[in-house]
Amino acid sequence: MTTAAPGIRPFDERGRTTIDRHVIEAIAARIAGEERGVGGAARHVLGVAVPGEPAAQAPRVEAIVAGEVVSLRIRLSVSYPDPVHEVTDRIRRRLVERVWELTGKRVGVVDVIVAALHRPAGPGRVIR
Repeated sequence: MTTAAPGIRPFDERGRTTIDRHVIEAIAARIAGEERGVGGAARHVLGVAVPGEPAAQAPRVEAIVAGEVVSLRIRLSVSYPDPVHEVTDRIRRRLVERVWELTGKRVGVVDVIVAALHRPAGPGRVIR
């Protein structure tokens, strides 16, 4: 048994902290969006893509939380000509590490859906 300072209840008697799945989704989207060569995927409304540059949008994440384990499904775009396999492996590793560090939840599965390739930001072509 651990002893606490006077007036402070022991750790195991203080309660629980719960993290809503929406918070985990936002954290995961931010983590993925910070990776080089990764952008969002076009949103769809009634099956029609909403206009906008996918690279400028955040990746879309769905999380399922079962106790202390999280499963993630992430939809994103990758810069062309970056190797998709390397980018998605890097995203998976980073999500597993950072979600654990930030939430204390273990990531069991990370499904990555590459919905599009986008051109990296840079100077536009000038046609004369």
